[in-house]
Amino acid sequence: MKRNFLTAGVVLVLVLSAFQVLNSKTGGRTSAEEVIKKLGLAPMAEGDCGGYFREIFRSERDAQPDNARKCCSVIYHLIIKDYKVPFHKITSDELFTYLAGNPQLMALVYPDGRVEEVTLGNDLQKGETPVKLVPAGVWMAEAIRNPKAGSWSLLTVTVVPGFDLKDYSHLTAADMIKKFPMAEKRIKELGFDKD
Repeated sequence: MKRNFLTAGVVLVLVLSAFQVLNSKTGGRTSAEEVIKKLGLAPMAEGDCGGYFREIFRSERDAQPDNARKCCSVIYHLIIKDYKVPFHKITSDELFTYLAGNPQLMALVYPDGRVEEVTLGNDLQKGETPVKLVPAGVWMAEAIRNPKAGSWSLLTVTVVPGFDLKDYSHLTAADMIKKFPMAEKRIKELGFDKD
């Protein structure tokens, strides 16, 4: 497992370096359309988080002997303007790494109903964090913090063991509130109560 995180870490360093070069050549502010084009991103189905993505790494090693599941996978994930990623969870740990654009708000709902608010970004003075580990089985929703015209946010998502669509579940906001009534107030305050 350490080797898989090390491999994913090397991939992330290369990705971050490449994105710094992209930003320096475009005057520091790139449009969402430019990012989509330059990184070769494709639309992601709404039920599958929405936004734009591209898988940039999938380990060649299996997570277990005689298992089709790979040790690790990494994708770019970009959301734009006022799009909200619906509540979803998977059965693997996920490491979210902020790359560029506007800060991104994550609402995490743990199995006990506790809600955690995280802002992915690079302004540590404002309480933002560039990396967040989301344990397997934790529900999450995402949106750009304080969106306006031209807003976009780009992350990488590292999944260990590697992502498999059959491990993905999502709920409507109404179903989330039914499942976690103790979290209803905070879900509404964060603006994740509408589909």
